[in-house]
Amino acid sequence: MYFLLILLMSYVLKSIQATVPGDIYPELVEIEIGGSANITCRMNQTYFQDSNSTDLYIFNDSTKSRVPQKDIEIINNTTITFMIRDAPEQFSKYICKCGIHALAQANVYVGYIPSNLPVQDFRCLSYDFEYMICNFTKPFNPVSSQYVLTYVTQSPDYSYDTICNYDNKTVCNITRINAEFFNFTLNATNNLGSFTQYFYINNWDSMIPSKPGHDYRIINITTTFFEATWKIPKGEKYKNKGLDWNIQLTPETKNISKDIQMKSNTEVHIQLYDLPFAFYKYDLKIRVKVKTALLKEKMWSEPFLLSFNTSARLPDRPPRTSNGSFYIDSTETYVRLYWELLGPTEYNGDNFTYIISEFLNHTLMQHQSIQFENNSAKFRLDKYSSYHFQIKSSNHLGESREASIISIFPQQSRISKNYKPLSIHNVYHATNRTYTLTWCSPINTEGLLGYTVYWCNSKRALQNECNESIHFEDFGPNVKTFTSKSQEHTLNLAVSANFVGFNTGMHWSPCTMDENSDLIKMDPSAQQISASAITIQWSSESICVSILDGYNVTYCEVEFKNKSCSNLPTYIIVDKNLKKLTISYLKPYTIYKIQMRMYSHVNEGKMSDPIYLQTLECAPSPPRQLQVSNITNSSALLKWLPPSQPNGPIRNYIATVNGERYHIPNEDFYNSSNQIIYKVENLYAYTAYKVYVTAENSVTSDTSNDIHFTTLISYPSLPGSAVPVGGDNNNTVIQWAEPVLPGGPLSFYEVAVTQTRNTDVLARRISVIEGLNCSLKIPACIDHEYKTTLEVRAVNAVDINDISQDEKKSSFSDDVVINDYYETNELICSNGKEPITKYQNSSLYYLYKSEWVKGTTYGCPTNRLSKITKIALCVIVLSLGVMMTLYIARKQYNKMANINCTLPSDFIDFEVPKDNNEVFTTEILKIKKDTQIVKMNTKKEFGYSNENHHLLSAVNNEFGYHAEPHTFRSQNIKTTSVNDISSITANSVIYERTHSNGSSSSLAESSCSNISNTFQSNINGKSNYNVIEVVGLNMEILQKVGVNIRPESVVNLQEHNSENNNDCKGFKKSKCDNGYVSVNNIIQTNQSSTSDEYVPSSILIENTNQALQDIDHYSPKMVTAPINASGYIQHNELFKEIFELSPQLSLNDDYTTIEDLNKFNSTSNDLFSSGKISGYVKQRDFTAYGQQQSI
Repeated sequence: MYFLLILLMSYVLKSIQATVPGDIYPELVEIEIGGSANITCRMNQTYFQDSNSTDLYIFNDSTKSRVPQKDIEIINNTTITFMIRDAPEQFSKYICKCGIHALAQANVYVGYIPSNLPVQDFRCLSYDFEYMICNFTKPFNPVSSQYVLTYVTQSPDYSYDTICNYDNKTVCNITRINAEFFNFTLNATNNLGSFTQYFYINNWDSMIPSKPGHDYRIINITTTFFEATWKIPKGEKYKNKGLDWNIQLTPETKNISKDIQMKSNTEVHIQLYDLPFAFYKYDLKIRVKVKTALLKEKMWSEPFLLSFNTSARLPDRPPRTSNGSFYIDSTETYVRLYWELLGPTEYNGDNFTYIISEFLNHTLMQHQSIQFENNSAKFRLDKYSSYHFQIKSSNHLGESREASIISIFPQQSRISKNYKPLSIHNVYHATNRTYTLTWCSPINTEGLLGYTVYWCNSKRALQNECNESIHFEDFGPNVKTFTSKSQEHTLNLAVSANFVGFNTGMHWSPCTMDENSDLIKMDPSAQQISASAITIQWSSESICVSILDGYNVTYCEVEFKNKSCSNLPTYIIVDKNLKKLTISYLKPYTIYKIQMRMYSHVNEGKMSDPIYLQTLECAPSPPRQLQVSNITNSSALLKWLPPSQPNGPIRNYIATVNGERYHIPNEDFYNSSNQIIYKVENLYAYTAYKVYVTAENSVTSDTSNDIHFTTLISYPSLPGSAVPVGGDNNNTVIQWAEPVLPGGPLSFYEVAVTQTRNTDVLARRISVIEGLNCSLKIPACIDHEYKTTLEVRAVNAVDINDISQDEKKSSFSDDVVINDYYETNELICSNGKEPITKYQNSSLYYLYKSEWVKGTTYGCPTNRLSKITKIALCVIVLSLGVMMTLYIARKQYNKMANINCTLPSDFIDFEVPKDNNEVFTTEILKIKKDTQIVKMNTKKEFGYSNENHHLLSAVNNEFGYHAEPHTFRSQNIKTTSVNDISSITANSVIYERTHSNGSSSSLAESSCSNISNTFQSNINGKSNYNVIEVVGLNMEILQKVGVNIRPESVVNLQEHNSENNNDCKGFKKSKCDNGYVSVNNIIQTNQSSTSDEYVPSSILIENTNQALQDIDHYSPKMVTAPINASGYIQHNELFKEIFELSPQLSLNDDYTTIEDLNKFNSTSNDLFSSGKISGYVKQRDFTAYGQQQSI
């Protein structure tokens, strides 16, 4: 029987083993971080008959992946071991698998021993000596740990266990709390080790008292005072530590005094003083804690709440009003009064209301208002009467002692509209929910004190009534704007102007509307259009912005023909305070359809009628894919695509080739796909070019891509002239310049030397030169019929594959070489080269040759003189020159030897006695074209002037004047020239310019230059006449000496000067007399003459010879006068001498100086040179002049 039982058990075990796929050991692994462990997995081969241990693997369920094969060791045919080394913190499930089948699972915990994770937040709180609650947080540890908390009090020999839940947030309840000190022990244990912590708790400092207010009792309440008391059942236990009280009163106001005291260990007494509000409910909140409590805020007890009402009293004040707190309706028959409501804290009693008393012309009216509300009252109004209203506050105890006064003056006493604020506008800002009220000053601002702004929550659709209390604020006279605080409701705003003793009341902003009002249809218009933006504007004056949420603007591109949207519309939400919108990032030269409407949170307005606006043109995008092809030596073919964004119709293209612009009209404005082809011609050969293209509508685009190309080789232009630049008698060097247009690399030059006899070519040789000069032997001269001519041309060689068929030329040389008469080496350049062999192959190269440039021609000279002949001719010419020089010198010597020069020491008297005792001077006599000095006496020969010029060379200058530098004398006349004068009028004067030291200027800048210029302009073209200028002669004296004056030539210069220039005073005495006198300043006139009639500065002299004889007859005699240290004669001394010789003369105001005459004729620059400024002359010059006159 026993044997049968064993067989049965063996059979059952085999059956079980056949159904279990395998096992794993150990199933639970707990190790410390960084530790190691082995997990063994064994398969049941009965279950897996076709598998072995190589099919086993370990799957990590946490990472959802196999463990590395290197951590698995195969033990036998059915067993493997998974080795965990240096394990990190984890809680993982490792599953042993064979294929997709799981055999068994092992849980692995890698964590810490308890000592590495101490508890950090152990706390205990006691509650009014009833119980203690301790709590702490168990540190996280993958290895499960167990905690046990015990404590001891005064007796360390006995330990008490605690009742704890030991969850993650462990809470322990302790009921034995009469002791002051608690010592806690916390033990933590797991499979890795154990750890013990100790905590000390002061029970009194951790105590939270119970809620105060036990058995409370109110002792006394007034309008400003409160007193109450209550019990503390366990107050005896808190007497050692003491208690702190926290009292909070609602409403909380300042200046309230709070006093709380412990009357005994179990009773508390509280008193509140200076409570601000009468007949008002206060909420009292009281808390308590132990004074030594550690956690200050957490140690307060549960609050005790108590509500009480203070006693009632009369209202403390009336409602607040302003001088303008009234509104007169448009009919001026009703007035509404407004006041600021008192708050509930100011009612001070029950049945609170407002009492209004009306006084008409200082008489109390018995009738009541026709409409009374809590914040306003409406009364009838007589605009011709004066009103005063008293407003008081009232409750069940009575009225306030004071009243607010609103006075309304007769509205007809002034023109009210002149005292009203103007342009009142109210703008609502949705961004911060504020209102801005703006206004302008009244027409009349005399006596203006300031403004008052009123605001209140509006009644529905009533712009001048308030739903609740009105509020107001006063401002100075310079403030014109007010912004409210952020508001939750729609406001009505008004403003009043306050004058001295007068007010027109409140003036509401005209914009107060119901939010359910219908929104009008808008009418936008274009304000500004550019290529990429459109600015539209609109008006919303007929709607209040306060009821709007904003505007909805819709726009889209449209087709030109049907004006329907070609793409989806774009929507823009616009702030309701805006009056215009700029739509940006638009396409240029595109038509847009724009519509808009206003909306609010209640409804939307109707969409406006569409407006169609086209953006402006702007610069196109650059032309695309510029290419250059078919390049020749004079042209190139350009190809490009139009801009991808034309931004308007492309009217032109501009191709810029090396800075030269080619305008190419675009025939197809709107086609942006067709390729444009343009041929650029007239290019220079073998020249590098840069080309780019721009497109042009109303604006020019940026440039396309640059293309650089070089034209092909062609014929060069002519080289520069071949000229000799060096050499000797037998050889010469001929040089030339490169062609201006090389047309290629200038491979070489050809120099052709041709010998001819008459017209026959004897020989011609061509040399190849790679430089710019040719060293050539000069051919010998045989005969005049033989000539040698040199010519040069440039050559460009080009590969045959680089040119077209029509450009092919002949081979290397097309010249015939003639070798006859001369040896050929005399006709070639010594620095030349043999023809370049590679270029001679016409199948490989073609040559572009310029035209020949003719150079130097060599031949025999036509005339030859021997050196002896040349020397003989030079000797003959030199001998003749020496003989002529000796002859002239001898002749001059003989002339000078016969002259006796006497220089008197005094001046010569220029006095001419006549029958009528008139005196005149011939000082200034000038002629044109002939300035040689002649002797005044006609008995002397004219040759004297020439001799005098040589003998007195020390004191004369190149113009014939006798003077030191910068001093002058007048010129005399050649009578032979004077005889040729036929007819010249007084207006026909010619002045002769004088010079000194090479400079040319007048003696003085006269203000009478206009007269001289007039004279000069009327010469009548008779340039062969010599004009005599006689200055300072009285008209009667001229007539006596035979000078005939034409009537039209007589000019009263005083009258003339007064008409033309006030600075020109005629021929009177100079006002610029400096005390000195020159030869030119010696003027004598008739003492008794007072006539203002003068002869003009230029006159016509007909009987010239007779006049000269008469003048010579009256030639002045020599005068002696003292000379000062500088060698000059003073003016007064000279005239004293003159008057001693001529007693009939006297010094008066009728004398005129030569300086004044020169001022009158200063524009001619004839009398004196630029150097003569002072107007005086040296003694030796004056004496020389006198001696000449006496010869």
